[in-house]
Amino acid sequence: MGVYLNSRKPHDNYQKTVDSTYFVDKSLLLDELIPIVELPSGIISFTETL
Repeated sequence: MGVYLNSRKPHDNYQKTVDSTYFVDKSLLLDELIPIVELPSGIISFTETL
């Protein structure tokens, strides 16, 4: 079940998260990823380095 941001409390909680020191907005990555997903292979691999 999703949480909607169009009511006050969830919006305020989200805004607090966005305003925090370590919040990183990765939504701009979609501009890079969508064209790759639309390719015939459509494969993307993510790895995490420690």
